[in-house]
Amino acid sequence: MKMKKRKEYIDIARGIAIILVVMAHCDNFKLWSIGKFSNLFFMPLFFFISGFFFKMEAQNFGELVCVIKKKCAPIYLYYLKFELFYLILRNFFINSGLYNQSVLDKNNDLVVVNSVKIALLNVLKIVLLAGREPFCGAFWFLVSLIFIIIMYSTIIFISKKFTTHNEVFVNFTVLLLFVVGCIMRYTVSIPRISPAITMTLFYHCGRLSNKHGIKFNSKKLFIFSILSLNILYFLGSVSINSNYFSNPVFLLTSSFLGIYMVIFISKKIESKLNYMKRMLAYIGRHTLPIVAMHFISFKVIMLVQYYFGNITYNQLGNLTGANNNNILYLFYVLSGITVPLAIEYLCNLFKGINQKLL
Repeated sequence: MKMKKRKEYIDIARGIAIILVVMAHCDNFKLWSIGKFSNLFFMPLFFFISGFFFKMEAQNFGELVCVIKKKCAPIYLYYLKFELFYLILRNFFINSGLYNQSVLDKNNDLVVVNSVKIALLNVLKIVLLAGREPFCGAFWFLVSLIFIIIMYSTIIFISKKFTTHNEVFVNFTVLLLFVVGCIMRYTVSIPRISPAITMTLFYHCGRLSNKHGIKFNSKKLFIFSILSLNILYFLGSVSINSNYFSNPVFLLTSSFLGIYMVIFISKKIESKLNYMKRMLAYIGRHTLPIVAMHFISFKVIMLVQYYFGNITYNQLGNLTGANNNNILYLFYVLSGITVPLAIEYLCNLFKGINQKLL
């Protein structure tokens, strides 16, 4: 049997998406914000890509639980590892100035761990997917993804087990969830859960796109996407983390335009730019360390800035950088991408050497 060729353009698209995340998180530009522009679509893009290869074969409830566990366990353990790691180092980060007062003010629960009670309470929150360590700020995506996998896997299971019109049931249920998510945007928003409910639609669309072989090769649609996104930039905003968007139509429009734009570019890179293809595909296959460590990696540049007197001690504690609306911005982005990848590479290398010695 012939093995199916891996769709590298999806890895490339994921690589572009994580680069946009890093660019957004150290963006302090006023005239034209890269963060505001990429926010229009990059989180729906991530969920779209996450759902692209979704497959599930479960004949009974026990198998459903096993499938969900298999899909969610690696994400949960990765989340757990870094949340606990940053919790252990929290006092050091606060005392050394790597968290300043503005970071502490935004996180009411972020206090010095000076008792067993505080330590256990924070560990419990982390275990229950409510961890809030600042350097894990992007982990809300992983938590929402876990909720989406649980919901979507259950929907697919029910559709196959108890209905005759499988896709109709799935489409209807996912659209209903989107409506619920939109209602929550205007009423009560539950952190991590509300974004998951809203974003399930894009996870589903990713699966459908792969299933039906959507080509993403129209130059006219690509140009239309770029022009339209630049217009939408001035008409509204999106912040999926807080389940905020100007309105549902705005969210759908900006998201699908952005998804089309990035995947079109990814397919062109796959077919024509071999060096860039390898680099972006590698980044796309190693997004988790970047998600986990890009905020702390910014500190590499900030410590250099502080040493040369470019920023103050208080500014050193900013999460998104300081005095970086210039050429230094490029160094922030490079640090946010390369430092996590280098750390992951060295850790894997050390593990390999260790295993050989043992």
